Order: sequence, then C-alpha cells, then structure tokens
Amino acid sequence: MTQQENNQQKHQMSQMTDGDLLVPTLNTDPEGGPVYHPAIGKGALWGGLIGGVLVGALAWLVAAGVWPVVGLGQMAGGSYGAAAFMGFVLGSAVGGLIGSFIGINRMFRQYRRHRGMV
Repeated sequence: MTQQENNQQKHQMSQMTDGDLLVPTLNTDPEGGPVYHPAIGKGALWGGLIGGVLVGALAWLVAAGVWPVVGLGQMAGGSYGAAAFMGFVLGSAVGGLIGSFIGINRMFRQYRRHRGMV
C-alpha cells in the first residue's frame, strides 16, 4: 500500500459518523433471519455459574452425609472437594445449556417484535 492510499484510507475512517461505528445487537443472515444475540452468551455464562454453584453445593452436601440420597453413597467414598467439583462441572454444563436456550428465546422474541409479528 502506498503512502497516498494509506492517507486516503485514514481520511475515510475519520469521516465516519457514530452511526457507522455502532454494532447492532441482532445479527441477521442474508434472508433476514436472526443468527446471534448477546443474550445467548450472557445466558450461558450466568446459567453455568448458577447451575454449577447450586449442583456443586448439593453434591458436597450429599458427599458429607448432610443430605442422604439413596444410591449416591459412593460420592462419600472420595473427598468432599472432588464431589463438589464434579457437581460444579455437571451443573455448569447443564446450566449453561439451559441459559443459552433462554438467550435464544430472548433473541427470537426481539426479532418478532422488530418485525412486527407480535
């Protein structure tokens, strides 16, 4: 790229308005259908954290014997930390999946409102 082309590109970038620099929150495919919304990532993050903490705490309670559940006595064979970690991993996976589905639902509701379908 020559110096003149570089200066022209800088000049074009400086003439952009704020409206040109905004990123939409609803990305669409060429046919106009929704593809991604930030609510999907936020839902997966919060669902994973909440699900992991809740299931991890429940697994710790079962392993410690505070909450006896028939058939889960083998969790007490290891340490409480291992059971809590296993519960956190499983809970965060399921919670993240549920949270992302909630985010997808939110994306489609916004899309329907945007298109005037509601």
